[in-house]
Amino acid sequence: MTRAKKTADSAPAGDLTDAELVRQALRAILQDDTAGAQARATAARTLAEMAGAMGRHSEKPTDPTRRLADLSRAELERELAASVLDG
Repeated sequence: MTRAKKTADSAPAGDLTDAELVRQALRAILQDDTAGAQARATAARTLAEMAGAMGRHSEKPTDPTRRLADLSRAELERELAASVLDG
């Protein structure tokens, strides 16, 4: 049995919501050394999208007309994450 299968089976399925089951399965793929790079990358991206860190449900830039020179480092990193990782 693979590590992904063992992790997914470790908690009673009736005790978890669908979203929790999905997250658990995706985390198992990320931790499975035998999983392919593409599978792990897709699992990581899906988890990030579920968390709202990227994708269409992520936080969009608040003011697209604001000059980059006026942004703090933290604001610039948020703007880059929201725009670069979105597509």
